[in-house]
Amino acid sequence: MKSIAITIVAVGLITGTGCSASLDQSSPEGVVNAVFHAAKSGDATHLSQLCDPRGDNDGDTRRICKLTNDGEDWKRFVEYFADGSVGTDVRTAGSRAVVPFKFGPGGTKSEEMKVIEVDGKWYLSSF
Repeated sequence: MKSIAITIVAVGLITGTGCSASLDQSSPEGVVNAVFHAAKSGDATHLSQLCDPRGDNDGDTRRICKLTNDGEDWKRFVEYFADGSVGTDVRTAGSRAVVPFKFGPGGTKSEEMKVIEVDGKWYLSSF
């Protein structure tokens, strides 16, 4: 059984189906899409890695980063972020960016996520 589990994990990592494939912090859009992926897939494991490591977050992004899929706020998070999508007019200025996105039931509400780059990775900052 152990070798089967190792093979499944290895295949997932090679094909990009492992949870690490959902965490792309190489761009402002990637970090926001990671939030949507967590809600769509039901996998909250990477959310804790999305907040600014220096702790410079507003309360909304801090709550996202603390979510677990067995927490009481998980159902509401899925309801509001599973249909989310990133807009096309991302504005970047140095190590900061503003990412327009749609969220809410049916993905109809417009909002903007502010993100920050720290040591080559993008992190949620505020919305």
